[in-house]
Amino acid sequence: MERGGLVRKKATHIQVLQAVLESAQNNQLQLQGLTFSPVQGGEGNIEYLAYWRKCTNFFDKTEFGDIIRKEVQEAHQFFVQQNGSAGK
Repeated sequence: MERGGLVRKKATHIQVLQAVLESAQNNQLQLQGLTFSPVQGGEGNIEYLAYWRKCTNFFDKTEFGDIIRKEVQEAHQFFVQQNGSAGK
C-alpha cells in the first residue's frame, strides 16, 4: 500500500484484491460477485464490494484474477472520467 493506506495504482488494487480472495478461499468462502463503489473513500480511495458464499468447491483462481483485473480497470476508468484521476 501507499503512504497512509491510500491506494492509487491499479497493480496495488489487483494485488490486495487477490490477497483478499485467497484469504476468503482459505476460510471456505467463494466469490460470487465483485464491483467497485461509485462513491470514493474519504481520501479518494476506490472501494470494492464483494459478495461471498460459504462453499467447499472452488472455481479456478485464474477466472477470479480476470474478474479482479476487469473491475479494477473499470473502477479506474470511471473515476478518471468523474474526477480527472483515480484518486481525489
